[in-house]
Amino acid sequence: MGKSRRRIQLLLLLALVVLPATMALAAPSQKDISRAIYAAVKPPDAGRQSHVIFWANPNEDTNRNGRIPRSIEFRFARGFNIDRGAIPARWDSGQAQAFSCPSDSQIGSASLVAAVQNGARQASGKLKLYLGTAKRATHGPVAANVRAGGHRRATTGRLAHIHDWVYSYSLRIDRLDKATGGRLERIRADIGSTHKVERNGHVKRVSLITNPKICSGGWHYEVAITYTDGTRHWGDGVASCTEN
Repeated sequence: MGKSRRRIQLLLLLALVVLPATMALAAPSQKDISRAIYAAVKPPDAGRQSHVIFWANPNEDTNRNGRIPRSIEFRFARGFNIDRGAIPARWDSGQAQAFSCPSDSQIGSASLVAAVQNGARQASGKLKLYLGTAKRATHGPVAANVRAGGHRRATTGRLAHIHDWVYSYSLRIDRLDKATGGRLERIRADIGSTHKVERNGHVKRVSLITNPKICSGGWHYEVAITYTDGTRHWGDGVASCTEN
């Protein structure tokens, strides 16, 4: 009886040690913001030139706990082609600082809402994204001009080719806390640009973004928000698509 009682006590003690770890594994992720993001491809036809539109609402991140977004990253599924050669112009550092990036270097725009004056009021704003000269074949700098709350500010970002089994490209916008003058609450970003070029006597329409050639139920996307304390929350989803 004594040995059995000691064995039962030992098993109970082990259960108490293991239980917190098991509960931690079973706890829901503190980083999933899938309900606070959305994306759509326009047009959604396989193989077509397109724009990709992302919506993100950090205000609906249930684990934000008052944190201030510092950067946001949009990821495109494998199969999307992003052709930087379709953008005919590039900005230099002087143009970026003077808010005079060439219009032909624009790759997207966004509308946003930020909480300013320590959250006392909300201010709507506009953001324009421009592509700079790449020093590496895999990624290039992005300049962002922001108008929000009656102020004009600039920030930077990056358009990069990434090696991932789901995603192939990412577009990141940095220092959003400084650029918006407050706390980003929501953003709608429209990424894409098309231009007409003449080649061999023929006018051709070229696009920054071309859809995957195959639509197998939808195209994955991901949005990640990094807060000023370094915390990174992300979510993913599937954008609808159609076969030609």
